[in-house]
Amino acid sequence: MPLPVAACPAYLRLIAALGVLVPLLIACEGADEAEVSRASVTAEVPQVSVLEVQQRPGRHLIEAYGRLVAAEKVVIGVELAGTVAEVLFREGQSIEAGQLLLRLKENKQRLRLDRATADVATARAELARAQGTFERYRALIGRQVVSEEDFKQTEAAYDAAVARLQQALAAEKLAQQELRDLRLISPVDGIVESESVEPGQKVRPGDQLAVVQTTDSLQVVSYVTEREVNLLHPGDIAPMQTPGVPGREYETRIESIGSTAHTNTGNFAVKLRVDNSDGLLREGMSAQIQLRGREEQVMAVPRAAVVDRDRQRVVFVVRDGRVVRVSPSLGMSMGDWIPVLSGLSEGDLVAVDNLSLLYEGVAVQTSVAAQDTARQ
Repeated sequence: MPLPVAACPAYLRLIAALGVLVPLLIACEGADEAEVSRASVTAEVPQVSVLEVQQRPGRHLIEAYGRLVAAEKVVIGVELAGTVAEVLFREGQSIEAGQLLLRLKENKQRLRLDRATADVATARAELARAQGTFERYRALIGRQVVSEEDFKQTEAAYDAAVARLQQALAAEKLAQQELRDLRLISPVDGIVESESVEPGQKVRPGDQLAVVQTTDSLQVVSYVTEREVNLLHPGDIAPMQTPGVPGREYETRIESIGSTAHTNTGNFAVKLRVDNSDGLLREGMSAQIQLRGREEQVMAVPRAAVVDRDRQRVVFVVRDGRVVRVSPSLGMSMGDWIPVLSGLSEGDLVAVDNLSLLYEGVAVQTSVAAQDTARQ
């Protein structure tokens, strides 16, 4: 039979009291831990603002790289066969239109011109005599002093003298032209890409003596993907920069767009013309071009939604309260929005804040962001 509590010694009464309190303390600690656990779970669910992927008016901006090439190349050759007397240019030299590049020996042509000039003088003298006789007979026939037959003979002689002078003048002009053709003049401003001629060499029409790259304008050759090629049109303007001329931006214009993809890469060639009136651009320089597609409705994502993760541009799409990490194909920024080439659909909800807290599969609580969030 248990003793009454009052009859128990003091230390026994303390043990009894503790026996009652310990379960109560354990029960209280369990309740506190449950509350802390529930609070932790609530605190770990990020709050994020979202915006819809939507169509917006704009242009696709395509960053492309290319290389400068000569827009035109002119083959230099002679009009007449001959022997080279003097070469006045060299490979790599800058030349100007109208500059003398080469002379052929001109002994034969000089003699031909001298003879043609003498023939002209003779023909002029003959014409003067024939003209005098013709005019005298024309006056006499009016007075019936000479016969009709004699007059017609003098008229025929006059006409023949006129024809001989015209022929002699044509021969003299041809001889002068042949003499000029012995001097090879540059038809364009440019740089001599190659030369293959030396003094004493015999040359003929059709021989390639030099190739000149024109320098007043150059061509930029670049490539775009099959998703981008139909966004461009000949005549579109695109700014260009090159490390060869730091700090300078050039304006280029699309001349042609390839109709067939490159066999190895599947990309399409785009050729642009750039003015080089300052002479600083050279063939072989690398170029960075910002191609601008036609104005249209473009599916875009807010710039604030895009972050770099693992060397990729990614966005976080919220679906059914959880985050899905997506690496879409994106164009160049259009201000506060970035065009979407593929990987997202119109109406997808993308997170625009607290992105550092997000990862694949995490649960989130969402609210709709204001449109100006795109500028963050």
